[in-house]
Amino acid sequence: MHENIYIISDVHGCYKSLLALIDKLPNKEKSKICFVGDLVDRGNNSCDVVKLIMDNNYDCVLGNHEQVFIEHFHMLENDRENPSLSRWLFKTGGEQTVNSYTSKDEFYKQIEFLKKLPLYREYKNYKTNDERYLVVSHSCVGRKWHLRRRENKKEKDLFKIQLLWSRYKNFDNKKNIQCLWTYNI
Repeated sequence: MHENIYIISDVHGCYKSLLALIDKLPNKEKSKICFVGDLVDRGNNSCDVVKLIMDNNYDCVLGNHEQVFIEHFHMLENDRENPSLSRWLFKTGGEQTVNSYTSKDEFYKQIEFLKKLPLYREYKNYKTNDERYLVVSHSCVGRKWHLRRRENKKEKDLFKIQLLWSRYKNFDNKKNIQCLWTYNI
């Protein structure tokens, strides 16, 4: 088992800052690193960020910016006039993401990687003193944790929305799971 786990969120294409952060992590060779989504958009090097995570086999979960990228990338070639595409490109940093790719092969390879990212990761070996284990997701799991294994589409969608878009911890989860704060780049 690894001694430590470092949880890094919201890199947003800031590759050089990410490298500097990883370089400063103490005992990083004996530690696990898990990324909490929002690898892409805003910064100029989203491609390099995703490639670093893929090449090093770092753990990662899906963030809402990856979800929006996945939902819109196909519009780049056949639906450039779509208002939703414009919103992603020019309001949330999608243009920087698209411009960071110099190879179509790498672009599509990374899209496939992002599509396979889980919504959450469970680390049952990392426990608090009261035996709660670590669950990592982009957003706080909150009251929707019980929906994680449901097959009903509506319940699955509620769970996904909670894990990608919820911004507020709206209840005391001490009896269930622990939400941790992470360092944003």
